[in-house]
Order: sequence, then structure tokens, then C-alpha cells
Amino acid sequence: MIKIVTNSLTYLATYFAYKKTYLHTLCNKNYKFIYDTTMLAYLYSAIDTHF
Repeated sequence: MIKIVTNSLTYLATYFAYKKTYLHTLCNKNYKFIYDTTMLAYLYSAIDTHF
């Protein structure tokens, strides 16, 4: 359970870090695709590891 909570916090921290960077590059649509894909992959791996 602690690992799940820690993983969720890590995910959120990573998400907001990416989002902050992403807001500076709104014109770059390729970056948005990479951003969304990375977030999905990270979330799936976090779920897969602990459930």
C-alpha cells in the first residue's frame, strides 16, 4: 500500500513537471504526443507493478 501511494506521488510530481515544461512548448504538437504517451506509459507501468 505504501508503495502504491509513493508511486502515485511520484507520478503526480512527474506529471506536473512535464506539464510545466509542456506549457512552454504549446506550439510543438509532436511534443504533446510524446508527453501524453509518456504519461500513459508511466501510469500503466505504475499500475502493473503494484496490482
